[in-house]
Amino acid sequence: MIIPGIAAAETCPDGYKNVSVCKAEKMVEKEDVFLLDVRTPAEFNKTHIEGTILIPVKNVPAQDPVELSSDELLEVRINEVPADEKILVYCKSGARSAAACSLLVSNGYRKVYNMRGGIDCWLARGCTVDVNADKADELLGTGEFFLLDVRTPAEFNAGYIEGAILIPLKNVPKEDPVELPPEKLLAQCLCEIPENKPILVYCKSGTRSDAARDLLVDSGYRHVYNLEGGILTWKAEGYPTVCPAI
Repeated sequence: MIIPGIAAAETCPDGYKNVSVCKAEKMVEKEDVFLLDVRTPAEFNKTHIEGTILIPVKNVPAQDPVELSSDELLEVRINEVPADEKILVYCKSGARSAAACSLLVSNGYRKVYNMRGGIDCWLARGCTVDVNADKADELLGTGEFFLLDVRTPAEFNAGYIEGAILIPLKNVPKEDPVELPPEKLLAQCLCEIPENKPILVYCKSGTRSDAARDLLVDSGYRHVYNLEGGILTWKAEGYPTVCPAI
């Protein structure tokens, strides 16, 4: 008697389905969903799930003081959401995404999923996200993160974020002519990465760190964050770097 009740609760009266973060993560991994973030631009820029499209559902002054016009909100931009795909919607905690899901269903969308608990729950579970320089600085300020630089030694020696540990992801001849053996690269150095700490990964522009993040997650690590735009963005935002002592 209990099991049918739980199953029925997954489908809301409005016609969309609530899914757990665990289920949402599997949907994202299979890459068979249109991932829709309905928070504000400020929230999105701080941290978001990789591959997400941002279309705010409403203004939230407490989260973002910049007021968007109605033309910038989901109700007007709904045609930007593909009608022939599964739509996975999330916000901060699940309330705005539920409203967005109801809006989508009322406009004829049929494969609509709301991620319960929002990105807050996603982060609490240890799922991966991209973060901007401001959020990365905030995370590093907690003193809890393992900061991983996956560039080459030459790039590292030209300047790195204070506290970073260098474990190159791969050889990049145009950045460093010295070729490292496989045993010096990340895939064979995972034992040097602590399993009990959240990890912030960065590279030059965000591409190698994104691949490194995937490698870490596939190897069982949780709470892995990628610095979007890499050290180039970090420096462009005015954050400092240091060089090894000579």
